[in-house]
Amino acid sequence: MLGERAAETRAGAARLFVYLENLTNVRQTRVDPLVRPSRGPGGRWTTDAWTELVGFTVNGGVRFGF
Repeated sequence: MLGERAAETRAGAARLFVYLENLTNVRQTRVDPLVRPSRGPGGRWTTDAWTELVGFTVNGGVRFGF
């Protein structure tokens, strides 16, 4: 989800934004470990990533236009 709001300042236009990712907080590491206790078929110790590896993420910032 991405939200943005524009505002006028003395220095020029400012745009505030916020970005929300993985709103449901689904993580592969809660269901399936990434590292196996023993080697799998093919000799690999790790599993493939099939969903997000990190949980809920928020990013935000300000953009200035002069």
